[in-house]
Amino acid sequence: MQFIHDLKRSWYSCIIKIKSNMDIFDFELTQDEILQIRALDTGKGSHDPDAPGVGEMLLNAFDVHAND
Repeated sequence: MQFIHDLKRSWYSCIIKIKSNMDIFDFELTQDEILQIRALDTGKGSHDPDAPGVGEMLLNAFDVHAND
């Protein structure tokens, strides 16, 4: 009987967690906040493949010809 009780409690906790995760969309950004976020965009992702040494580092880290 304890197993059933624990299972129900665990299931209920999971449902509560799912509902709380869905509440992340209950806010709005002001126009100023949107502009501040856009200003952070440098046009490149956090990984810059053009940075010096990145190509060599990737080639050394991964065997790109393993299946040749």
